[in-house]
Amino acid sequence: MNRSGRGWKRLAVLCFVGLLLAPTVAHGAAPQPFDMTLVGQNFNVAPGRQFRFVFALPDGAVRESVLSDRTAVVRVAIFPPLATRSDVRSFATSTTDPAVRPIDQIDRRISDLERTAAGDFVSLFASTGRLNALNLEQDGIYPVVLSVVQKNVVVARLNTFVNYVDPRSKIDQLPISLMADINTPLALQPDGSIQIGDGIRTQLTNLISVLSVGAAPMSLHIAPELLDGLGRSSNPADIALLAQLEPLLAVHELLNNTFVSFDPSSASRSLMKSEFAEQLESGRAVLDVHNREGVISENVWFSRSLVDDDGMKLLGESGIQSVVFTPQAAASIGTLDSYLKPYKSVVGNSLAIRVSDPGFAKTLSGLYRNPVQQTFALAAEIVAQQQEIILAGGKPNERQLLLSSTSGALPDRTIMVPLLLALARAPQLNMVGLSAASLAEESTTAVVLPRTTRVDLAATKDVIAKLRSEVQSTSTMLPPDATQHALWKSSLLATSADTLDADEFARYVKGLRGQLRTLRLMVSVPDSLTFTLGSKLSDLRLQVRNESTVALSVKVELASAKLQFPQGPQIVTIAPNSAVDVVVPVQARANGSFPLNVILTTPDGLTQVGQPTRLTARVSALAGLGQVATGAAILILMSWWIAHWRARKRAQAVRKHPALQ
Repeated sequence: MNRSGRGWKRLAVLCFVGLLLAPTVAHGAAPQPFDMTLVGQNFNVAPGRQFRFVFALPDGAVRESVLSDRTAVVRVAIFPPLATRSDVRSFATSTTDPAVRPIDQIDRRISDLERTAAGDFVSLFASTGRLNALNLEQDGIYPVVLSVVQKNVVVARLNTFVNYVDPRSKIDQLPISLMADINTPLALQPDGSIQIGDGIRTQLTNLISVLSVGAAPMSLHIAPELLDGLGRSSNPADIALLAQLEPLLAVHELLNNTFVSFDPSSASRSLMKSEFAEQLESGRAVLDVHNREGVISENVWFSRSLVDDDGMKLLGESGIQSVVFTPQAAASIGTLDSYLKPYKSVVGNSLAIRVSDPGFAKTLSGLYRNPVQQTFALAAEIVAQQQEIILAGGKPNERQLLLSSTSGALPDRTIMVPLLLALARAPQLNMVGLSAASLAEESTTAVVLPRTTRVDLAATKDVIAKLRSEVQSTSTMLPPDATQHALWKSSLLATSADTLDADEFARYVKGLRGQLRTLRLMVSVPDSLTFTLGSKLSDLRLQVRNESTVALSVKVELASAKLQFPQGPQIVTIAPNSAVDVVVPVQARANGSFPLNVILTTPDGLTQVGQPTRLTARVSALAGLGQVATGAAILILMSWWIAHWRARKRAQAVRKHPALQ
């Protein structure tokens, strides 16, 4: 009985304690994991400088909960340095801490951290010292785990890197070239107008944001046709973009380019060397206009599609010494043993072939949940590339790393701006232009370039040739300073773009011919007129009108079976929106009414101008025997009149004689 009473007492005590502890247990339940985003950091750190990490807690409720919890801390743990690219990639994608212990780590209460204007958290630590410091002893790429710890539970974490370098260290730098291809649809439309869409403006805005960082030179491959279109556009948005872009182009490397995409391989096989040269020359001229004092790298050819041996031959003849492919363009070549050196074709031409590193390109081409975090992982891997060369006994300054996206397109500024800053400030790297790349030598490794079949320029060659002749002929109507010369040349070059499909090509051909025909129809003569010629030799006055806003010259020629025109065709110039009377000497061959054809052509006589016009000439002059008979009748009449007058005078004299009085 006593034993039973004691049991009930124990049970009662346990229940009471349980009730007391129940709220505490609920309050102390393990917190749930949440998202943590890296907003920024200083990637390159030297002794005596600060480590700075800026992170965000996107969920507002979580953020307030962490701020109100005095146990919540941000923990920064630094682990031993990594030596290879694969080590960097493994850590960047890991969701757990490295197996080794951290070299150093430090905790800071989150509620004590500084905040940015956007509400992000700023964690600062010294690189030397005993208090609030992360102490490192040697140069290297260090993996960092940034985590939020709440009630001794890691509730959020992210991985990043720092490049710790003593500026007194002797460093053999790795040259690196960062490339971007601005590939957009044609701005020049079939009717000669300029149309730059919002998508193109977005690309240009992104480019301007990246170039404005000014951290290091980039190698830019921009279609001259786009710059030409921006220069012609009357849209205020386009004018503003060009005004921002031009000074930036002058401090970066502009790569040689044709006016529009014009495949050198197909051009070579289609015997279109002169057409390729014209595209290249026109492209250089446009780049020169918009590059201000900058220099164009004329010896480098950047290509987003493969160039085969036929194309390499044409490029070499055009002054190109080095050809750079994007990973996408070089896919059919196969995997190379290294992307840090040049190659050449097995055919034996002397052009150097380089390919942008496909591994880095894949990283740049992805979609990222946290682009800033991905940026520093990429920067760390690039620095690790320099370390790998040294570990293998090589010299980094004898290599060159080419960096681009898989297609060559410029990635978004959210990844490019921090990447440029990180790479430009990394002591192990030297940012250079593509023109600094070494050329092919006798010992350069040879590769096989498959024959390309992407485009066949020969299919449009004849149409383009006829269109060119029509442009040249119609241009003879214009004064030398007319704006149509440049516009039609640009339209003809744009029509030759290898990016146009059959329907688009037909629209551009029709559009340019429409522009030419519209100008020729601006000149006319009055229709259904009748001229009266009153003698064998007369002057015919023909009014020729010009309804355009520019002076036009035409050849005027008349034709008729019964009339002759001793002076022959005349070339006349008519002022804008006015008319001129053309005086045409005419010799009549017969009397009557005859059709008269007025033929207007371009000054070279090759192309008809205006609509065919038929007039009527009425000849009232007498000719031949009719003139002789008329003259004889007049003489007879005059003789009769004189004889009659003399007879009358004699009769009057007889009547007045004195003998008859």
